[in-house]
Amino acid sequence: MGGRDGRWVLFPHVSAAADYDSTAVQQNSAGIGPGVNSSRWFREDPEHAPRSYFELSLQYRFRLVGAQRAKGVFLILTMTY
Repeated sequence: MGGRDGRWVLFPHVSAAADYDSTAVQQNSAGIGPGVNSSRWFREDPEHAPRSYFELSLQYRFRLVGAQRAKGVFLILTMTY
């Protein structure tokens, strides 16, 4: 994706997630489902490998147990500098 410079990474995955919210009526929830992840590495130079990246993950999770918040579409953006 995006050229042949090797800075882009795109891969499918399966996500499993659980959470706990002490303020919610149903405090626990857990879900599992497919997703796709895209990463873009940067901040490299001739003497160092890339040190930073942006990561975008799009997932759909099916509820396993607990609250309804465990199901649906999840979009996660991460930047590590």
